[in-house]
Amino acid sequence: MYPWEAATTLEGVRVLVVDDQQDTIEVLTAVLGQCGAEVRSASSAAEALEMLQEWKPDVLVSDIGMPVEEAMR
Repeated sequence: MYPWEAATTLEGVRVLVVDDQQDTIEVLTAVLGQCGAEVRSASSAAEALEMLQEWKPDVLVSDIGMPVEEAMR
């Protein structure tokens, strides 16, 4: 058995995906969801911060170079 064939599960792991590219959100949500993660997504840092008020993820997967957020620095 190759390492990539090992059963991978993310059951019970809550993941927040933050990206301004909808196709990236869709791919990450699909892959993480297939591994059993509970996935939510946001298309901006502001949306993610708002979401964090009511839902606490275990993991944050984020694009660190989103145009709107870069302009706010």
